[in-house]
Amino acid sequence: MYARKAVQQREWTVFQKYGITQELTWLDVLRTTPGLTDTDIERYGTKPLLILIESYVLDCIGQLGSDRAKLAEEMAARAFRAAQSADWKGLIRGQLALSPTLDAEVRQLWTQNVQERKSRGIDVDPLAFARAFADDNFANSN
Repeated sequence: MYARKAVQQREWTVFQKYGITQELTWLDVLRTTPGLTDTDIERYGTKPLLILIESYVLDCIGQLGSDRAKLAEEMAARAFRAAQSADWKGLIRGQLALSPTLDAEVRQLWTQNVQERKSRGIDVDPLAFARAFADDNFANSN
């Protein structure tokens, strides 16, 4: 019970930094999300912003599945106390003060990575790319 309380406090602190005023039970949301493993829940339970950023990146590169898109839409709406809408990316961009050109920049970075790795005979995993992007740019944002 103490561990869960500590995780909830950490996730609350992460969201407070970005002006989110509603306390959320992210672990409960994550545990009921299809397709997430225990490792995913551990990763996102302590840094729930990462799942939104990763979903954002996956959407930019055309690799966001419908289950994860629905989760991102719901989480963005709840986190930022907004009506659930199809423009969850716009909500994230606005709340986190992200560049309006971020989508194009992510697509360009993805294309460069795919071309570079394919020239060496290496496949590119979209989720690994999204996680690396989130870790490099947002993992230490709390």
